[in-house]
Amino acid sequence: MSECQQHFDEYDRVAILDAGSQYAKVIDRRIRELSVHSELLPLQTSVNELLAHQYKAVIITGSPGSVNDLNPVYYDPKLFECNLPILGICYGLQMLNKQRGGTIIRQSIREDGQFQVELDVNGCPLFKDMKQLENVLLTHGDSIGQLGENLISTGTSESFIIACADKEKPIYGVQFHPEVDLTENGIQVFKNFLFDIAHCRATFTMGCRIEEAFNNIRSFVKDQPVFVLCSGGVDSSVCAALLTRALPVEQVKIVTIDNGFLRHNESHEIRTTLSQFATVNYIDASQRFSQAKTYVRAKPKLLPNEKNSTSQRRTSMATNCLSLFDADLLLEETLPLSEEIDPEHKRKIIGDTFIKVVQEFLRDNNFTFDDIILAQGTLRPDLIESASHLACQGGHADAIKTHHNDSPMVRELRKLDRVIEPLKEFHKDEVRQIGLKIGLHADVIHRHPFPGPGLAIRILCIDEPHMPVESFPQTSSLLKIIINYSTMFEKQDDLLARLDKVFTENEKALLKSFTSSDKHDYTSVLLPIRSVGVQGDARTYSFAAAISSNDENPNWNELFILARMITKACHQINRVVYILVIILKDFILLLLFDTLF
Repeated sequence: MSECQQHFDEYDRVAILDAGSQYAKVIDRRIRELSVHSELLPLQTSVNELLAHQYKAVIITGSPGSVNDLNPVYYDPKLFECNLPILGICYGLQMLNKQRGGTIIRQSIREDGQFQVELDVNGCPLFKDMKQLENVLLTHGDSIGQLGENLISTGTSESFIIACADKEKPIYGVQFHPEVDLTENGIQVFKNFLFDIAHCRATFTMGCRIEEAFNNIRSFVKDQPVFVLCSGGVDSSVCAALLTRALPVEQVKIVTIDNGFLRHNESHEIRTTLSQFATVNYIDASQRFSQAKTYVRAKPKLLPNEKNSTSQRRTSMATNCLSLFDADLLLEETLPLSEEIDPEHKRKIIGDTFIKVVQEFLRDNNFTFDDIILAQGTLRPDLIESASHLACQGGHADAIKTHHNDSPMVRELRKLDRVIEPLKEFHKDEVRQIGLKIGLHADVIHRHPFPGPGLAIRILCIDEPHMPVESFPQTSSLLKIIINYSTMFEKQDDLLARLDKVFTENEKALLKSFTSSDKHDYTSVLLPIRSVGVQGDARTYSFAAAISSNDENPNWNELFILARMITKACHQINRVVYILVIILKDFILLLLFDTLF
């Protein structure tokens, strides 16, 4: 028996109580990077269960909701009295403060982006070995008003309290997100909490996790044939390699499907790469994908005076469309993929069509899904962004985007225990480590990432400009004022008055400096397209702003600060891009309307 197997039950484990944050699995990733075993649990997990399973500590995630909601996410009221070390992040901090009798208030000014905060590095063990001024990611509208009983402030951002601690117990809260890269020293927060405060042991190593993956494959698959969906990318290649090392090679069948949206000559390269693992079954389904459709949840009906730009769609009960779907759900049929513009719909079409093509391939070879196990190279980030219950067990996370390997049909097959995803506990950088450890060639491991749906989602499609009258003109005007702040800050204007309330004196000074006419001559345009983003732990689908300048060598640090200030002041903007080569001068009213074909 190996050392990993022998001591598996002896790993120190940390419970991550998921309140619905898109960052829940990033927290999990950070904990596991430090070789500590972590488990994602619903926020409502009882204290009795936490104690019975002997968790060493508890981390509470953020949430797209508010603790002041009429029906906030439930949690055990005894949680903060159970004597376990607790770290509350964002929503977790607000839970702690409200439970102790403090107040949480909705600020008129959101904080979304990287900010400099001041930490109590001398008095608070959570911030040991950190700088007094740290750059962190804040993404919230609710903030602490009055501190609760027995809590002290341990960090501030301008006038906001962004960290607190219990005076007596090992309970801490931070408004910022230490798990993300934009919190530059966030890993130190976890080190301090895990090792100095919770006294966890760093014994859950990558070698043990790989061995655990092998064991899970063998126990789940047994002697059933496994069909691996492979695109030839890093994830599916490592998945195939893991399976062929855990199982007899004749038990593993590789299926690669050409959807018509691959890179030049990629189909041939995929077959060459994958043939080293097992026999490759190649399917050319390019024509099938171009005309493919699927069914999605019907959108709310529009009022008579509202415009419907996709009037071709038809709503249907669709009881006969897919045997895997519940017949009582009201669904609508998408347009063909070649005509579809909605990125969520495109992803679902592609994901469901992959499964349909595999289903037909199995039938042609005298198999059904009841006879085989379907394997996918799904990673944790795929499940997080799709808000899958596998990664978001609390059931409260917003979906950022649906990945093709987490489409509705895939989810139904999972419920039937017909899908194995050996990499679902890992992130991209960890998958590369696994590939190297099990002997894959460096060319495969370091191949440039490319999504399974390929160019179908890399190509943006649009049928009309996105310029809603209730938000586009005002947001565009606000953007213009920001980018020309040095020449406008003394004028009398309602929008300018709003910026005065949003920005600090230091930020206003920076903005004057950045937008001075003798510097970079910045220009900006609000693009009439929509962009997927995350704000306040929730998915947003809103405007993108474009910036250009006459500078041949852009000051990226300055642009980064400018982008942060734009998204802070303009909540309708969730992405800022920089336009190279050309200088934007005019309003963009004309777009090249396009579909995939």
